[in-house]
Amino acid sequence: MGYRIQGERVRRGARVLRRHWSQAGLRALEALDRPPVVVYSWSKTGSTTAHETLARSRLWRPVYHVHSLDDGVEERQAKHASTGNSLGLSPEELRVVRRLRAQVQAGDTPMAVVTLVRDPISRSISSFFQRHYGSGIDMTAEHPSAADIAATIEQLHERLPKFILATDVWFDRQLRGGLGVDLFAEPFDPEVGFARVRHGAFDQAVIRTDRFDELYRPALEPILGRRLGPVRRVNDASSKRYRAHHRATLEVFRLSDDEIDQALATRVIGHFFSPAERDALARSWRGGAPAAGSR
Repeated sequence: MGYRIQGERVRRGARVLRRHWSQAGLRALEALDRPPVVVYSWSKTGSTTAHETLARSRLWRPVYHVHSLDDGVEERQAKHASTGNSLGLSPEELRVVRRLRAQVQAGDTPMAVVTLVRDPISRSISSFFQRHYGSGIDMTAEHPSAADIAATIEQLHERLPKFILATDVWFDRQLRGGLGVDLFAEPFDPEVGFARVRHGAFDQAVIRTDRFDELYRPALEPILGRRLGPVRRVNDASSKRYRAHHRATLEVFRLSDDEIDQALATRVIGHFFSPAERDALARSWRGGAPAAGSR
């Protein structure tokens, strides 16, 4: 047990050092006025993996990772702090949001923007577990009880409709409201799996999360003009403290017909997935929890 605790302390210390080092490097690149690369994507879409992949590819450009750039960020930050419903943004993350928002509003800073798209059921389930600390259920046990699993499923059904709805809303509030880019009005070929959208100072790559590993190079290298390094997979549910609870819940969780119909009616599904893919997703959802709901 002592070795395990000591090992965790070493890993935590290494993470703190890497964070400080990356922040110092980021500010140095900012001082050189290098055009930024912004992973601007809804939460639980694999955006952390995209950010780490790009940040370690030696682009010699500042690489950022944000979920929100709208004017309501600070208001939501204060609300989260008062209710405890979210971990909120760190001071450094808030600094980055304000810097990027000012550049976006000025409209004269060239930006490479990366947005990932994930099906709303998988994203919603992942988002629910990411916020497990607000559930009132201890999801960190290695052997979760049947009662805790049942309580988790009940809460999941209660919250899933709101999470599904939020997926489309994010595209309206953030990309259309902030960047002036309506991705639902831009062409996207599901067979290709990614698209390039140019709008003003923004050169944007839109990539399906489920195909990121195979597509990130052809999608991003033409925009960035550099060879990218390997995928750096991070922030997966298998690495989380709630991994055992997550796995045990999804083994028995079943979606309702209403939840499936709501997901199929989203613009995300209608625009970024082919009819055959939509049918396949519906069949998999009716058979149980999605296997892709692990990020």
